[in-house]
Amino acid sequence: MGLADWFRRLSVFLPLSLVVGLSVATLIALSEYGSSTVDALARGNMRERVEVALSVEEQRLAELLVQYAYRNAARVTGTDEPNPVRRDRELNRLLLEEVDVDLAFVVGADAKAVTGFLDGERAHPNVLEQAVSRARRGIADARADMQRAATRARYIDVDGLAYLLVVNRLAEDVESGKSDDTTIAFARRLDAERVAAIAALYRIPGLRLADTGRSPPPSLTLPLRDLDGATVAVLTWDDHTSAYDVRRNLRPYLVGAGVAFSGLIFWIFYLEIRSHREREVLLREMASVDQLTGIRNRREFFLDAGRKLADVIRARSTASVMLLDVDDFKQVNDTMGHATGDRILSLVAAHLRRETRDGDVFARYGGDEFVVLLPGLAAPAARPLAERLRKQVAEASSQATREGSCCTISIGIAEYVGGESLEQWISRADDALYRAKHAGRNRTVMANSGGASPDDTASPA
Repeated sequence: MGLADWFRRLSVFLPLSLVVGLSVATLIALSEYGSSTVDALARGNMRERVEVALSVEEQRLAELLVQYAYRNAARVTGTDEPNPVRRDRELNRLLLEEVDVDLAFVVGADAKAVTGFLDGERAHPNVLEQAVSRARRGIADARADMQRAATRARYIDVDGLAYLLVVNRLAEDVESGKSDDTTIAFARRLDAERVAAIAALYRIPGLRLADTGRSPPPSLTLPLRDLDGATVAVLTWDDHTSAYDVRRNLRPYLVGAGVAFSGLIFWIFYLEIRSHREREVLLREMASVDQLTGIRNRREFFLDAGRKLADVIRARSTASVMLLDVDDFKQVNDTMGHATGDRILSLVAAHLRRETRDGDVFARYGGDEFVVLLPGLAAPAARPLAERLRKQVAEASSQATREGSCCTISIGIAEYVGGESLEQWISRADDALYRAKHAGRNRTVMANSGGASPDDTASPA
């Protein structure tokens, strides 16, 4: 073979080699770019999961505080007990067994602590003073908030430990009409055990408190700050994504399986997006649904009811709201057990599902209270529904309890009056419910437009 033939073959081979080389280099570059992009998306997705998980925990604690921020609730749970020994014993049981909070304290109108408990025991004055000082800005926000919803959560540092804190004003007592700037605060300690429980509940691998001596990369950390911007604690998690495995396993086969690799990248994108959406739906459902009864919780009710009320006002239509309460529910829990009480609450929710219409909005309002918004129904038209619910619950409850006891409900109904807010509307129904309780329970009471002279007639079972 002559020199000319070598040059001729080389002139064909070199362009082909250049094209193959450029193709392989392009595939490798695209693979590295795609893998790096997936890495960034996965890290961002992990950070969103941590933020959503903390948001759900904050909302749960805030909703829990709302239930115990009423003077009536304080009286029922014994926190208003004048005897200090009995009050401390009842608060210890309440905080550790029912509420599951590590730190709780009450601040009077003079911005000084009235009482406080840490880990079920009365808090040391120095610790209590430190907690009140750290929460001072949150207390001011709660006093400025005239609504009953709990103020937004914040993080505080007490004695070198991070706490998730929610603060709320002690709500007005319907019986006495008392109202002042007394505030109540609940806090949960964010220690290693609590963070591990959050990681297991929301399936976040390796979620933990960052060590003070080590500095993980910013993409793998989430600082928890107080309202002044100071960092209280830092969360971190494992840096391990599906893109890392794909790049490690498929890199040796890029030349021979470029198309398959590209298809796999697109498939990973699809799986990541679908998994993210499924987790987002699950977390949103956990934040909006009452876990015991499976119906809306208080927060979701106010969102949906606000939209329904806007539709009613726009259409110049009418609507009614019903507030239901299980009679002597604390006695049911004390005598028959909490499992029986849970069955009674689930039974009421089941009858609400069965009897309400598609456009109605119903929810567990808190504790043993339920609320129903009935668009298009005036109060007289809503009364037959209330009476059916009252009688059905009374009949079905005897089968739900092992003792065969009959549990009853009291109902207050209020028809919407133009110009009033949703809270004012529900407050009139609450007044009617209060009158039903004092009239002997197991009855329905309707409030008129002024809320002063209700129709107190009822059909007790």
